[in-house]
Amino acid sequence: FNESLKYALDYEYWLRILQTTDLFFINSYLASFRYYPNSKSGSATIARFNEQLQVAQKSTSSSAVLRLHRLHNLITIYLYQHMFKPT
Repeated sequence: FNESLKYALDYEYWLRILQTTDLFFINSYLASFRYYPNSKSGSATIARFNEQLQVAQKSTSSSAVLRLHRLHNLITIYLYQHMFKPT
């Protein structure tokens, strides 16, 4: 458990689980995610994704996985920034 993480605690936890356990697919919704501009995730989106990328870099040496991670971050940040633009 890395107590220095502010945003990627769950992400780091799941990456550790993946190192010891095989995953399987459950064809049901088990949770949902809501985005609020003033929430911890919403107000620090870039910091959150930067921290997740740092965690990913410690978990894999695959350059393809890290490039996909960066692309995902860029797309998601772009979408978040445009979802709540005043009209």
